[in-house]
Amino acid sequence: MKCGWSTLVVCSVMFVMAGAAAAQNAGETTRIRTAKIKTPSSAKPAPTVTLAQPAMAEALPTDRPLLPASKMPQYDLRRSQQFLERNSGRNSVRFVLLTPGELLLIEATVTIDGKPLLAARAETLQKYRLALENQTQPAENSEESEPAAPFSYTTNTIERLRRYQRTTGEAPNDEELRWLVRTWCDGPEILLVNSSFQIFRQEQRPLWNVLDLDQNDILDAKEIETCVEAINRCDLNRDEVVTFEEIVTRARVLVAAKRTEFDDHPLLIEWPGEVSRDQFLQTMRQLAPKLNPDLLPEEAQLRLTVAFNTTHSDQAEIRMETEASQWTLADDSAAEMLQIATERSWLECSALQSNWRDQVSLAAVIDGYPLLPELDANADSRFTIRELRELKSRLTQYDVNQDGQIAFTELKPTVRLCFGLGPIAHAELATVRRPTSVSKPATPAPDWFVRMDRNQDGDLTRSEFPGTQEQFSRLDADGDGLMSATEAGQPPQAEKVETEESPTEESLNEM
Repeated sequence: MKCGWSTLVVCSVMFVMAGAAAAQNAGETTRIRTAKIKTPSSAKPAPTVTLAQPAMAEALPTDRPLLPASKMPQYDLRRSQQFLERNSGRNSVRFVLLTPGELLLIEATVTIDGKPLLAARAETLQKYRLALENQTQPAENSEESEPAAPFSYTTNTIERLRRYQRTTGEAPNDEELRWLVRTWCDGPEILLVNSSFQIFRQEQRPLWNVLDLDQNDILDAKEIETCVEAINRCDLNRDEVVTFEEIVTRARVLVAAKRTEFDDHPLLIEWPGEVSRDQFLQTMRQLAPKLNPDLLPEEAQLRLTVAFNTTHSDQAEIRMETEASQWTLADDSAAEMLQIATERSWLECSALQSNWRDQVSLAAVIDGYPLLPELDANADSRFTIRELRELKSRLTQYDVNQDGQIAFTELKPTVRLCFGLGPIAHAELATVRRPTSVSKPATPAPDWFVRMDRNQDGDLTRSEFPGTQEQFSRLDADGDGLMSATEAGQPPQAEKVETEESPTEESLNEM
């Protein structure tokens, strides 16, 4: 069963571009959640602004990208530029997020260190202007001039602007400087992800295909009962641990590869403030002919506030508010992610920041891979024997109508929305989501236990334990056939078997 594009999610995103946004009074029915903004250690550095003349540096390789389109291929810079032109000077900017789920209208406010986005870029342009003015000029009546430095390849914004100024013979005006930085150097202030970004993921469902033996988009009672056996068939190397890669490999064998044609339209579509509802719907019909115009709501149902803070990253946060009584704000959301359950989908909102100070990226993806992350209790991308013992009970929670079987339509698709300070929002969505509730790591195991645990699943089976059955039974305190790290660290159960001495730490280390 394929996901259709008969519905869409509309996101109205408010970037505070000029002036401070008025605070909204939360009503009695408003529910609020907050989360921290991530600060990834691998975030790429922001362009530096140096007022002094830079010293001649070593020549860079000539294959280093210069233009923003080459440096940020994940983003549609043409649309991003059009977005800025259509919404210049406006506080409110709306986006349409198309997804096979429902209509959702979101308003968001984004600030950088408490300043509107365009104000932050204006500060950067002022620093560039000062750097150009501080460029060393030759004396007016000097008969001798210093020899020109040999040309070297550079990606430094200041140096490129200086070369432009030397070539033209005059300093760029404000509008020209803004254009040069947007299209020639750093890129526009707002970056919209490409329409093709991770589009293939919406059709990926390897675990479902492994469990749905007859491929009829329904897990019947028999398929639910034999779910563990179906997963174990994916264990290609027979190590009693089933990895996600093994599941994907078997799913490809079970389901013949089919060419899937995706609708070639962006998942994020801007709705300019001066465009009426009717004009916008006309544009939407051109991009998404299956759009049902009656599904477009009039008022926002969800509000987001994204406050980036480059000075005190621990104070940066994303805030979510909703008054929709039929929606559920997840209480168990991760500390750095907000999740809301609507009538037909899950929406995950997050933000992450680098040390950029004047550029915000926006990305969204339909995550696909139903069941796969959620059933992995410890988020280690594999199923162990102990996890598989709980698989059936975890699987039955998706039987929404309690009819003893699970239809694919009962699984809510996950839609992820991410704001990034700098061109990094795509990185957060490049991999499949992690479950919001992750089980705690196991107790540290003794050295002998780690050596015996060949598949590193945190348990010892009888086949992994080199001792006798009596010794294994003494250590397996709960008698479930698996020796956990906790059990390995406790004294053996002497009352279980009286015919053989309990194994000691020394004897176990010698095994």
